[in-house]
Amino acid sequence: MAVKNNFEKALLCSINGVPLGSCRFTMEEDALYFSRVSVTPIARGKGIAKAMLLWLEKYAYNNFKRKIECRVRVSLPKNIVFYESMGYFISKEEAVTNPNGFLVETVVMEKTLTNRLSL
Repeated sequence: MAVKNNFEKALLCSINGVPLGSCRFTMEEDALYFSRVSVTPIARGKGIAKAMLLWLEKYAYNNFKRKIECRVRVSLPKNIVFYESMGYFISKEEAVTNPNGFLVETVVMEKTLTNRLSL
């Protein structure tokens, strides 16, 4: 619904017309914020998530954002390690309430976009 109402944008990664990955993102005042990164099980480990992040970083930079951010559940350490391998760092630790009313420990991760040549 948020995409349909133009509050969020969606990125869909497909090869030969087959959707393999997706995520949502919003343009905030000083950053691009992305969430819900997903890659189909058959496509995992093939660089789909990395390609989507690189596209988001270039899109953010081309739209005058110099920072990109996401929120990651602490219970998913592999995701944290993945983002760190892409140059992201933990900027904040927060507990948030999920839609089911449960408290979830998260970290906010961010990357500074300083140079078009690095994108």
